Amino acid sequence: MQETVERLVVSNAFNFIWCGFTAAYAVFWLLRFRHQRNRVVRDLAAAHKARKDLKIDSAADLCVSFRRFEDRIRALPALKHAWMEFAECLIFPDAPVTGEAAGTPPAAVLHNTRSPRDYFSLQTVVEPYIHVRFYNTVPNHLTGLGILGTFIGLAAGVGLARSGLTGHSNITEMQEALGFLLSGASLAFLTSIVGLFFAILFLIAERVMISRLV
Repeated sequence: MQETVERLVVSNAFNFIWCGFTAAYAVFWLLRFRHQRNRVVRDLAAAHKARKDLKIDSAADLCVSFRRFEDRIRALPALKHAWMEFAECLIFPDAPVTGEAAGTPPAAVLHNTRSPRDYFSLQTVVEPYIHVRFYNTVPNHLTGLGILGTFIGLAAGVGLARSGLTGHSNITEMQEALGFLLSGASLAFLTSIVGLFFAILFLIAERVMISRLV
C-alpha cells in the first residue's frame, strides 16, 4: 500500500494536480479580493460623484443640499459608519442674529472640528469590507504549499529508491530506483517554483490594488 501511494506521488499526474491546486488557490483568493475591492471602489466613486453634485449657493440651500448629500453617503456601506462619526464634528453656520444688516445672509460655510483623515482611512473604510490581514497571509499559504510539495516529493522518491539502491540490487533495479528518486526531486522542485511564483504574483497584485484605494 505504501509503495502504491509513493508511486502515485512521484507520477506526473500528481505533480500536475498539486501545481494546479496551488495555482487555483492563488487565483481563487485573488479574484475574491478583487471582487471585495471593487465593492469599495464603487462606493468611493459614488461618494465622489455625490460630492461633485453638491452645490451650495447660500446658507438657505445648505441644509437641504447637505441632507441630500448625506443620504447618498449613508446609502454606501463602505462609508456609512465612518461618515456617521465624521458628521458629529460638523458645525453648520449660525442663523442671523438680531442687529445684523437686513438682507445680509450668513455665509454658506460648513466647518469641521476634526480632519476627515481621522475618520476616512484604510482601517475604517477598506479593512471592514476587505479582510486585508487574511489576504496578506495568502502568499505564505502558497509558499507553504510549495514547500510541502517539496518534502512530499523527496520523501516519496527516497522511499521508492531505498530498496533499489541496496548492495544486493541489480543494474535494472538501480536504474528504476534512480528514476523514482529523480521523479520525486522533480515534484519537489516544481512545486516550490510554482508556489513561490504565485506567492510573488499574488503579493504584487494585492499591493497594486490596495494602493489604488489610498
